[in-house]
Amino acid sequence: MRLYNLTLHQLIVTSTLAFVLVGCGFHLREQQPILITPMFIEAPEQQVFARMLRRALREHAEVTLTTSAKDAKYRLKVISEGLERKIQTLSTDGRVREVTLRDSIVFQVFTQAGDELLPATTLTVERIVSYDERYALAKVNDEAMVYKEMQEDGIRLLILRLNALHPNVSHDGDQSKDNAAHGEQK
Repeated sequence: MRLYNLTLHQLIVTSTLAFVLVGCGFHLREQQPILITPMFIEAPEQQVFARMLRRALREHAEVTLTTSAKDAKYRLKVISEGLERKIQTLSTDGRVREVTLRDSIVFQVFTQAGDELLPATTLTVERIVSYDERYALAKVNDEAMVYKEMQEDGIRLLILRLNALHPNVSHDGDQSKDNAAHGEQK
């Protein structure tokens, strides 16, 4: 009987909380669409990061990726992407205990006319990973998995940055006539 009362109590509290949140207008934030499309990604085809980025952008129904820069209204240029590995901590006998992995992505966005819509931007994802030389091979595999996850996180950050771009607004803050017609202000 006690278990039943506890479960019923939890149900009542959860239901009440849900009604309060709905009643006050709370709702989860929806993902904003990527407005800069059709887009060409300027990065080497064989680059793993570029392939992962193309795959992630194809999952967005509103995005059209082109195979040629001349067919695209916008060009996403991946300037660099790379992993940096640094010793974070040492033990008292001088052995490595933790390493910092840092994945940095540098990119910029241009219009078809070659105007810079977004200046060179750096996104950084960082993780601290434990290390034990007794299990060096296993740690190499662990770091490879962590690095792949870091690349996926970097792509999510890049897509969020693309979501925030509005083609009618240049990077220096000037707005087009479309925004002025809709009553938007700087």
